[in-house]
Amino acid sequence: MSHGLLYARPKQVWLSWHSTCNSLAGMDIRTIHRLNQIFARRLRLFSWSELEVTANVWLILLLPLLFLTLALRTFPSYYVGLSEVTYWEMATVTLFGFLASLALHEYSHVRVARKCGVRPRGILLDLFGSDVPVEFEELSLGRRLWVKAGGLLTSSLVSVALYALTVFLEANFQPRQLTGVVFHLAVANATIVLVQLLPLLPLDGGQILLALFSRNEKVKSIAATAIYFLGVLIVGGLLLAGAVQISQERPVIGGWICLLSLALYAANRKEMDYLRVRETLKSATVLDFVGRETVSVPGAANLKEFQEGYVKRLPYQIFPVLNADELAGYIDRISLRRVPQRARESEMVWDFTIPASVKNTISPEAPASQALTLMQETGNSRLLVARNARLFGIVTFGDLCRGKRLKAVAGNR
Repeated sequence: MSHGLLYARPKQVWLSWHSTCNSLAGMDIRTIHRLNQIFARRLRLFSWSELEVTANVWLILLLPLLFLTLALRTFPSYYVGLSEVTYWEMATVTLFGFLASLALHEYSHVRVARKCGVRPRGILLDLFGSDVPVEFEELSLGRRLWVKAGGLLTSSLVSVALYALTVFLEANFQPRQLTGVVFHLAVANATIVLVQLLPLLPLDGGQILLALFSRNEKVKSIAATAIYFLGVLIVGGLLLAGAVQISQERPVIGGWICLLSLALYAANRKEMDYLRVRETLKSATVLDFVGRETVSVPGAANLKEFQEGYVKRLPYQIFPVLNADELAGYIDRISLRRVPQRARESEMVWDFTIPASVKNTISPEAPASQALTLMQETGNSRLLVARNARLFGIVTFGDLCRGKRLKAVAGNR
């Protein structure tokens, strides 16, 4: 296969990206909300050093576009005369270096948090925001600031070191492709720092501001609202700037600005929702939100019985699995779909049960805000409520956020 053919297919994707960018400015607010609900989710990547590494869907979708931008526009514009294959190689190395820089930034937060007595359950690779464990709010002001400053200091030092390396490579006449990759990684780390310093709720800058006003609950609530609306104004300004770029026949730059603005809006809105609900749930327990009767499945049943007796008759997404009245875990609808129809009579529920663990199970006496934080950290929207293998029910994110229940809990405070 010639290099020309290798280069042609991504160019078709690049042209379709142009047309996609042109349509971003005309999206209505309802479409934006739907996109936010989808792209705010996270995907589990792997486990490392007792930490579960996950990535935001926004980041996963933006990586191929970033790769094409580097390979087809950025590097050919700044480093003229190199071969097409070299541009692809430079884009590949830069992309993986960017991911490593993002992971190092978040891991620095985790390392400092552990030294301060907080045990984060995982690392979230996200352009805007990170997981904040419930124990973080119990730290002193100085330790909160130190946890948030950890990632910023690390990314700053990496950026300075990479820039110094760029100067050294240029002085010693090293290949342009090596110098270009190192320089763009320095810019990437500097960009991470500058973006995270913005005073928006999901970012380090916003979290630092919120920590400074956290001694008084009323002042903290006012500060959170002010920071949130500041974020809305910034997002609106960025969307307007993106629309202007698109109208001036710069669809790539305008498209990037619009996409990043939507990602920032999704993170800002989600963080504000969590703050509001968490404040209301502080005095409530998980058991207060376990309302409906829970339907459990015996582990000895086969998947055919599970399908006919439970999945087809009930709208629930997960079903607790019991072993002699003791909770063993749960089975979901997705597990059933993975098994062919003809094999469901021979396969048992036991074989597809997801064991109960600290990631999907919570005590009924636990604060409701702790359940909300656990959902935020693990990405699970449903948790088993149990104590000593005794099942009390299931609590969902919808249960915690349902208006009537929140009002009832707030009225009893």
